Amino acid sequence: MKKDNTVFRFFYLILIIVSLIFTIGVAPQALASVVITGTRVIYPSDANEVSVKLDNRGNNPVLVQSWIDSGEVDTKPDFINVPFIITPPVNRIDPDNGQNLRIRYTGGILPTDRESLFWLNVLEIPAKPSSESNENYIQMAFRTRIKLFYRPISLELDVKDSMEKISFNRLDNDTVRVDNPTPFHISFAKIVSNKKEIDGEMVSPYSSLDFQLPNQAGNKIEATYINDYGAMKLLEYLVK
Repeated sequence: MKKDNTVFRFFYLILIIVSLIFTIGVAPQALASVVITGTRVIYPSDANEVSVKLDNRGNNPVLVQSWIDSGEVDTKPDFINVPFIITPPVNRIDPDNGQNLRIRYTGGILPTDRESLFWLNVLEIPAKPSSESNENYIQMAFRTRIKLFYRPISLELDVKDSMEKISFNRLDNDTVRVDNPTPFHISFAKIVSNKKEIDGEMVSPYSSLDFQLPNQAGNKIEATYINDYGAMKLLEYLVK
């Protein structure tokens, strides 16, 4: 009898949870509306500023807060110190309208022999529904975070040419090391070897990264990388 009561309480709890989900619902305000043009920002060191376009493709006005960090994903903007300013840091975007973010480098000591990586954050806060509405809703803020590369103009290579210098080296039957002897951050979307596909990662300048992939010397590697425009390009390499 005790076992039957336990089972009954379990199913009763499930019923309550399901009922709450359907009662509360998720209103359209819970869908992100603001779209950033591009998947990355390139800041040439000789530029006075660069612009990033935001578009509100939703049906309601939104409040947007923007800031840049150097990897502190959980730190509040007020406590982040980076050599960039964004104008405007906070703005309202009406439906079917856009806003240009102006990013300006304020100076500071950054490497001149390689790219420096930062992150552009865009936090979208939907408008609160009118008080006349009796509809239950969940109000959510959406944060988008894309890479910002500060690129010294003194770099002789470009990203496309640098891909020819990337090498895949066998460590053992299940591990391949990607060596990046270039001054650029190389972002791989996916890597395929012996019909096994894995998600790629970003390899920092003058560094290496190990991937778990079956391989033998001379095997072909298909690597898809993301270029400056956010397009995916497929290249083939031989395992050394």
